[in-house]
Amino acid sequence: MSSLNITTGEATPVLNNYRGRHLNSPNDLIFDSQHNIYFTDPPYGFVQQWPGVQEPELPSAVYHFDTRTKALTALSNSVVKMPNGLALSADERTLYIADSSSSDRKIASVRNVWAFDVQAEGVGLANPRLVYQAESGWPDGIRVSRHGYLFVSAAGGVDVVEPRTGLLLGKINTPDDIIYNLEPASGRAEGVWLLTGGKGVYKVTIAEAGQRGLVGMSVWTMVWEFGASAQLYAQGVGSALSDMLWSLRS
Repeated sequence: MSSLNITTGEATPVLNNYRGRHLNSPNDLIFDSQHNIYFTDPPYGFVQQWPGVQEPELPSAVYHFDTRTKALTALSNSVVKMPNGLALSADERTLYIADSSSSDRKIASVRNVWAFDVQAEGVGLANPRLVYQAESGWPDGIRVSRHGYLFVSAAGGVDVVEPRTGLLLGKINTPDDIIYNLEPASGRAEGVWLLTGGKGVYKVTIAEAGQRGLVGMSVWTMVWEFGASAQLYAQGVGSALSDMLWSLRS
């Protein structure tokens, strides 16, 4: 893992081992409000035979790196079999982790997103619980929206999930594409998200309003701004969310 000066292009090494054993293939990372780093370390580089990647010396794990003290702590190496994307809730009390072990394309493989309680100022996880299972493909990058919804990138688009119940509220469709990562865009344009897929980069505008808790009783407006090749699909969620109005325009 390195930090990159985007002005000069200079890369500075930050991490390359845990207790003297080289890391596998650090995959996804996020920062908390104290500028500390959570990251996942699956063995994708070795499994996919990337040049120069050594055989794993560590189990697939989730780590916490204190950027002030430089302490590296392993948080989990057993519950999540192939840790990939991760995201913190707004209050930083919950860490969500995608398990992409189904990327081996076996039909019986898990496609899970797990939630953990964050303890001990970020260096401890407790109470693992399954919050969502993707229907197909594998969950990759994940993020939490400003009102607490879980956005899960997967095959065919992004699943929008109520994390307390695991209910799929809807799906942002990217036909014939796989979304690997997503991120809210910075700047003045509130509700703008960028999605990276295998065939393109997508821009989505999402407005959340009229929030009553995190059950999904709200008015959403979703707009694709990527041209005719992209479209939006809102999937019905049944009587449990009958008060939700999805307002769609293209």
